[in-house]
Amino acid sequence: KLMSKDKGAVSPLIVIVVLAVVAIGGYFLFQKGSLSLSSGGPSLTQRATEKDFEFIADPTLRKHFVAQANKTDYRTKSTSPGSGLTLVNEVQIRGDSYNSREIESDGTKEIKHMITIGDTIYLKDYSDGKWWKQTIKPEKQKEEKEEKKEEPKDFKEEYSQPNIDYKSLGKEPCGSLTCFKYEQILPESPEMKRIFWFDDKDFLLRRDERVFEGFKTTNEYFYEDIHISIPLLTKEVPLGKSINEFAS
Repeated sequence: KLMSKDKGAVSPLIVIVVLAVVAIGGYFLFQKGSLSLSSGGPSLTQRATEKDFEFIADPTLRKHFVAQANKTDYRTKSTSPGSGLTLVNEVQIRGDSYNSREIESDGTKEIKHMITIGDTIYLKDYSDGKWWKQTIKPEKQKEEKEEKKEEPKDFKEEYSQPNIDYKSLGKEPCGSLTCFKYEQILPESPEMKRIFWFDDKDFLLRRDERVFEGFKTTNEYFYEDIHISIPLLTKEVPLGKSINEFAS
């Protein structure tokens, strides 16, 4: 059984539910102080290294966390028989540009398609095929400074808690790859179970399964052909309205 001492570094890599997918690499780098929002969007200025995960005793698991934290382009497909929904989430980080795409379907048709590029959000309107467009104004400089003061000065010291354990379950095929298989254990939440697989070549997450009180979620991870761009046909959200009001 392996114990992690850094909740903040690990949690963003593992906590993924049906309707909320966390930016695996970008979130870690932001928490670590490697992403800046001062220019209106994240800016990748340094990469994670094994030193950042030295609290992980298992060298194989440590390589996985480093590889995952450094991945800036990925796609996650989340499914759950209980909800009947499928969510595809894509993330693409390019310098100061943080782009994402969220596609939700109910098993028969697509019911939501949202693209975020920098400060601008696009939401597909299925009635005419056009995309609602709304640019979110950056926070005021004063608010940014106040928020920055609340951020922990020392990443590891702030989040260092011995509350996540890992158990190696060996290796097995996962698609065309061979993967290491691990179980994640949260002592304070024994009713929650997570099994995850990462390949033995690039050490990247390929799949995980989470079960909570009989509710199962399966997540698959992909790293190729991530292309997020501005839709061609757009229309502005009416003044005083929020783009979220137009979501189906």
